[in-house]
Amino acid sequence: MRRKYSCGGVQSLTANAATYSSEMASGNFLYKKVDTNYDGTYDYITITGWTSNSGEKVETLTIPTVIDNLSVQSIESNVFYDNKDLYEINVNNSNEYFSTVDGVLFNKDKSELICYPAGRKVTKEYEIPGVVKYIGADAFYNCSVLNNVIIPNSVVGIGYGAFYNCSGLTDIDIPRSVSSVGAKAFEGTAMLSYQKANEGPLYYADTWVIGSNGTIETVIDGSTPIKSGTTGIADRAFRNCYYLSNVSIPSSVKYIGDNAFENCDELSIITIPNSVVSIGNYTFLNCSRLTTMEIPNSVTDMGNGVFYNCLKLSEIILSNNLKGIGISAFEGCDLLTTVDIPASVARIDDKAFYNCSSLTKLIINNPKCEIFDSGNTINKSDVTICAAAKSTAESYATKYNKSFSKLANSGVKGDANDDGVLRASDAAFIARKLAEASITGNKVTLSAYPNADFNEDGKITAADAAAIAKYLAEQILKK
Repeated sequence: MRRKYSCGGVQSLTANAATYSSEMASGNFLYKKVDTNYDGTYDYITITGWTSNSGEKVETLTIPTVIDNLSVQSIESNVFYDNKDLYEINVNNSNEYFSTVDGVLFNKDKSELICYPAGRKVTKEYEIPGVVKYIGADAFYNCSVLNNVIIPNSVVGIGYGAFYNCSGLTDIDIPRSVSSVGAKAFEGTAMLSYQKANEGPLYYADTWVIGSNGTIETVIDGSTPIKSGTTGIADRAFRNCYYLSNVSIPSSVKYIGDNAFENCDELSIITIPNSVVSIGNYTFLNCSRLTTMEIPNSVTDMGNGVFYNCLKLSEIILSNNLKGIGISAFEGCDLLTTVDIPASVARIDDKAFYNCSSLTKLIINNPKCEIFDSGNTINKSDVTICAAAKSTAESYATKYNKSFSKLANSGVKGDANDDGVLRASDAAFIARKLAEASITGNKVTLSAYPNADFNEDGKITAADAAAIAKYLAEQILKK
């Protein structure tokens, strides 16, 4: 329990893209004032902890609407985690940011379950409301009485430590709607404790790999494969598996979580199947023996720092459907020499290629790709940026004194209207231009619309519009 606090004068500190006051107290709560735009005026209150007088039990807490004439808009994730006596949390109906149902705390629209009080021992089973999308960090912390929690199909994410120390939880069904499971989400549950004592070396929560015993060397067929039907690899599932050298991910897996293979010093071979759609933040952080990596075309999202400090990574093949390259994605990849960035990539974030000391060529195929406006995004001075003339990449190269080489053919295949994205409007654009040409007698030429020849037959016809429509329909069905 957090009982000590300072009520002295307000002392500011800067963190998390805002300025915070020192911690203060009001009733049972500890809080900080938050200045979001650095203008010297505090904008709202965040609750950082709770306290009690003389150590008496606190069974009921009411979230204040206002403290110091500022609205209470946020609550840190670990505020209630150590109050085993807390039975219910109340919120005034007029509160704009929080709500409660039967003593359980949610955000206002109930899309996030924030806290199920640990002292709420009225039932052994709890069914999460069907509107909830996220189970927050530490949401069920220390709820030892619960042996079953029913998660609805509306839920897409389970937060860090969500069911931590739920010692009565023997099993869990995770719906296929869930795309992320936080680290330590099931630590201290009966389910995981049993596996650690009797099974392993891989541990599961339903169809998710949530951890391993740390001494595992290979995760492949013939040794210790990931179970067939597994849909996701949770955050930090293989973190600090220092001896892990070879991993084959089955074709049922769709999601690879944050820091999933962080600090796997010996990892040199990993096979990612064409079923995976997202790879989290810092997934391969410090995997210093990875030399090559192919990201399948099924992957659309890759987080920040995915290959941060992969010192021996020399070759990377990116998904042709990747949407963006995150902050510090390849920072510290000393041996990368050439990276071909697909036309699907719409943005390159800060420090994406920072300190890539061997980088000589960066090919950017999307002429409208948004490149973070900093010399640190691509900080090697003698790199050559290859892209279309008059592209954002050329502008970046000019501004930051990089060598520039014009690509002969560049742009998004099928992007007839040249807006940088392939979509149904391109098929409509081709149809319209062909109709106009039939009236005027003019021709629709490749020189005028170089990306419109989707079927690559050397001409622009209605067949290209049909091929685009078919391709887009197929992509929707794959999802």
